[in-house]
Amino acid sequence: MTYCPSEAMLRSVGTEAIGHDTFAGLEKHVEECVDCQQILEATTKAASRSIRPPTLPGLMIERELGRGGTSVVYLAWEPALNRHVALKLIPRNSLVDPHVREHWIAEARALSRVPHEHVVAIHRVDETEEWLCLVLEYVSGGTLKNRLTEPLPPRDAARLLETIARTVGYFHARGLAHLDLKPSNILLKGEMGALWEEVSPKISDFGIARLEGEPGTTETGANGPKGTPSYMAPEQVAALRGTIGPAADIHALGALLYHSLTGRPPYQGASNVETLDQVRNQEPVPPRRLNARIPRDLETIALKCLEKAPEGRYKSAEALADDLHHWLEDRPIMARRVSPIGNAWRFCRRHRAVAALLCTLVMTILTGVIGLFVLLNQAEAERARLAEARRKAEAYEQFSASTAEQIGTILRRTLRQHRTTTPERMTDSLLKLRKSTIELRSQGVVPFRTIGILEQEIGWALMSFNKMEEARDLLNQAIVDLKQSLLTNPKDNESRLYLCEALLTSGNLADEAGELEAALTHYEQSADATMASDPTHETFIILTGLYKKLQGLADRLGRSSERGQKERARQIGQQILHHLRGSDRASQKGDAVVGLNTLVRLFYRSDVKELSTHEDTEIRSDYEGFVADWLALSVVSMSPFRTSSCIATYDRNPDAGAFALISAIRELCLKLEVPDALVPAAIKFVSDDAVNVAIEQRKLGRLDEAHSTAARLMALARQLVREYPESWRSYRVLSEAHNQIKKNAFRSGDDKLVEESIVEAIKAAQRALDLDPGQIETRNHLAYLNDQLASMRADGSAAVSSHP
Repeated sequence: MTYCPSEAMLRSVGTEAIGHDTFAGLEKHVEECVDCQQILEATTKAASRSIRPPTLPGLMIERELGRGGTSVVYLAWEPALNRHVALKLIPRNSLVDPHVREHWIAEARALSRVPHEHVVAIHRVDETEEWLCLVLEYVSGGTLKNRLTEPLPPRDAARLLETIARTVGYFHARGLAHLDLKPSNILLKGEMGALWEEVSPKISDFGIARLEGEPGTTETGANGPKGTPSYMAPEQVAALRGTIGPAADIHALGALLYHSLTGRPPYQGASNVETLDQVRNQEPVPPRRLNARIPRDLETIALKCLEKAPEGRYKSAEALADDLHHWLEDRPIMARRVSPIGNAWRFCRRHRAVAALLCTLVMTILTGVIGLFVLLNQAEAERARLAEARRKAEAYEQFSASTAEQIGTILRRTLRQHRTTTPERMTDSLLKLRKSTIELRSQGVVPFRTIGILEQEIGWALMSFNKMEEARDLLNQAIVDLKQSLLTNPKDNESRLYLCEALLTSGNLADEAGELEAALTHYEQSADATMASDPTHETFIILTGLYKKLQGLADRLGRSSERGQKERARQIGQQILHHLRGSDRASQKGDAVVGLNTLVRLFYRSDVKELSTHEDTEIRSDYEGFVADWLALSVVSMSPFRTSSCIATYDRNPDAGAFALISAIRELCLKLEVPDALVPAAIKFVSDDAVNVAIEQRKLGRLDEAHSTAARLMALARQLVREYPESWRSYRVLSEAHNQIKKNAFRSGDDKLVEESIVEAIKAAQRALDLDPGQIETRNHLAYLNDQLASMRADGSAAVSSHP
């Protein structure tokens, strides 16, 4: 155009009053004509001044938040509901697009159809003679555009875009396409300048959104494509009927990810016309050329979204969100990078003449002998460089793994030698070390094996300082990393043993937290991993502890009145026998329980005497406790607390019943060639069972039965003291018997018997501590009893804290 258009025509720019060709010509002319630019600027200022905050019932307008081409947004206070809202106003005047009311209604309808926590909520709509009004949720953290002053950290960008993509997938599933996704339409919920992990995105401005099946769904405006050029898809620019839909939003999501990673949109020309031409005809610059720290997988994800052809992009926004989630979890993404051949083919398709010339040139070079030798020399040099890089990488991996193991060894030795101290400095150091492992994993330069071992060791150390929540999180991450390591190197027996320990420890923490199903899963996985390891003394020790834990869970489930839990208990027993016998689980007949046969099978796998005299006191103690528990379980039919016939026998002659039970356990010790000194430990297991029975009886109000249980326990304890007077466990059982009598007396209101029982319980506990001063649990029990006695005597009554 060589002439200046009329002022009326200039004012029609941005409306439906002119066609696409005229729109393009006007824009090109205005870019070069200073006079027309001044007219448009004056027109815009006049329109801006004409918009004044209105007075609307129920709302108090406080300040302007922003302006668009046809609308202005205010912050308003709604006293009736005690909240701030965003008030979007569109004035009715001659400068406004005559179809703006349709767009206003369309935006209101779209917002009402997709209620979602990450979509700006619409409260109500209103229409007056002067205004079209939308009352929207107020989001205080500004827009993504305000925060994109520099590239985001890759993980923050991926997390943000995953949330936005899942939200877009939500309204795609309901037949709605947004068609104008851009940073200024992503509002951020949270404090201004908050950390990215504390920010929640909300999608806004559905002014050009379209629903499937409604008129205009696949059309653009007559004055050119609708949307923001830098974020539009090629099919939006072409404005082809029937081609615009959800795929355009996926392209915009890719542009948002690109902008978040590089600090600029993928297409950015000197004018809108130039930008739209880039969208149609140019490939975006690969993000890593603009920011070398961007991970390759994120670059691949962004470029797949920005494919020119809709079918080349992700099939859905959910698929895009899933790939971002895979990357955040260090798992392989589904998108494949475009190969150099693919890039060449795209170039040739866009520039046919240049491609033909290049092909001729390449063929000429390839026919030259000199060129061939140059290429061969370069290839040889590249192979040598790659070999050296591989050698350095392997050396680095060996060094990092060795360093992690040495750190773990130092942690174990230091904490075992200083169990009684919990210095804050040590705790802070462990938490900083934990943070370092997170950074190492995010960089992806340290092998999964090294990271997993270090996480397992730090988790164990944090447990020693009672940081259970942090320890559990770290152990669960160690499990994931060690499993990933074993996928690439299944024969790494050392990593498998670390995995077994991490699963066992995580199961213990879940068990202590009352999460039985989670504990059971970890125990079973640990048992499977241990059985897959090379058979060693260490694996046997791990299996011993695992079987004990599994059977403990089975016992608790077996006592349940629910049939499903009883069946689960039976399955656990079969699982243990399956491990022990190395046979198919289906070959187990009937209700398999782990008793004497289980113990005998364990003996077949290791030297009993070696374990019973092991130099490591922890291993020896664990083994003796395991054997003692199974000794008690093997004579469960003689229990005076669970078996009806034995209960009647004890009630007739308690001393004879107690003697028979102790003698039966002693005979088993002789048969299995284990020390006779394990008998008191087995009776301690029976005592613990009696305590559980008494607790249940008191809860159900069956106090007479609780009295009988305490009397049988007392008879058993006294017989044990007569048979094994030098065992601390004998007196510990005796103390517990007096404690149960005390609890029953408290329920009965017999203050005198309460005090007498506490005194006797204290005497027995003190005797147990004299025999073995290292028993921390007994020491705590004694302190508890002394506190009760002191409190009772101070109050002059039996107002003693008592459990059921």
